[in-house]
Amino acid sequence: MVDLLVIADSAWLGRTYIVPLAFAGTGSRRTGAVRINCVSQEEWDRWVAALPKVRTDFGGSSGGRPGEEASEPTGLDNDHPDTAETGPKEDIVPGAGRKDPWPAVKRQLRPWWAVLGQRALRAALALAVAAVVAWGALTGGAFAIRQIGHVWQRMVSIFDRATLSGVVVDAQTGKPVSGAAVTIGSVPPATADGEGKFRVDVSPGTATLSVTAGGYQTASRTITIGEGDNELGRLRLDRVMTPPVSETIFKEAMRLQRDGRLKDAIAKGREAISIDAKPVYLYTVASWLLLRASKQKESGNRDWMATGQSGLALANQAASMSPHDANALATLAGAAAFMGDRETAIWKAREALQYDPKNELAKMVLGKYGEK
Repeated sequence: MVDLLVIADSAWLGRTYIVPLAFAGTGSRRTGAVRINCVSQEEWDRWVAALPKVRTDFGGSSGGRPGEEASEPTGLDNDHPDTAETGPKEDIVPGAGRKDPWPAVKRQLRPWWAVLGQRALRAALALAVAAVVAWGALTGGAFAIRQIGHVWQRMVSIFDRATLSGVVVDAQTGKPVSGAAVTIGSVPPATADGEGKFRVDVSPGTATLSVTAGGYQTASRTITIGEGDNELGRLRLDRVMTPPVSETIFKEAMRLQRDGRLKDAIAKGREAISIDAKPVYLYTVASWLLLRASKQKESGNRDWMATGQSGLALANQAASMSPHDANALATLAGAAAFMGDRETAIWKAREALQYDPKNELAKMVLGKYGEK
């Protein structure tokens, strides 16, 4: 390929065109191409200046005119014979023997938006590098400051120590709570011994005290620790409040009674009473027993008397435990009336109305006997 330089104006600078050529020869056909480079006058001058000095031989039998003698070899630069070089005739090829200058020319002739984009990219990369360096310096500095603070605190704590002691007890019973974990600030927790006592080494100052134990609510408060020994005394923990087992069982008994399963309800009620004989459990189950005894009596079942006696006993126990409970007294009055004890029935019904004038069961019992 042959390079051809063309001096062009600014609109054509930097453009390159490749023109394919074909040469017809004897018995063959050869092809080639010409690369047309559009350059400025300044670039043309640089190309010419970079060309090697070439000497052309016009003499000899092959190069002279017929009948003329061969002349002395003459250089292209006749004014400066010292710079003329001898040698065979050579083709003048632009850029021969030197580095191709076109990459530099193309960089200079790039569009303005390409140059601006490259500069913006370089600026963004520089800012990113600066941000990373600054972040590393800041985080590294903060880490160093924290480490220095930790070391300083440890050095101070070596020479400035205090002790904290106390006893963990149950708030309801006052008994010691063994195994309770006592935490003061960031110090590892201390464990209370079998007598609920604990002792821990701490640093003077203000800290948060936290006491935890299984089955108890966590107790926390802020304390001020002075130098030397610090006695906290008794630390009381409240138990975690959970519904009693008897209450759960009695709720099940109530559900069975609503479903019409009276016999199963009585059995569940007796189970709740065996755990916790509350008056409400007693007179409620007593009323169920009286209802069952009434149905047995109507059906001719001879067990009604034993069932009624059981209900009367529970009602009497409830009234004894809670003598001012109108429901317990009215239930006892109803049980006495069912079993034929008129005097007890009227007496307990009147007592029930003293505490609750609107008690319907007490009014029913008095109405049976024509009393007010």
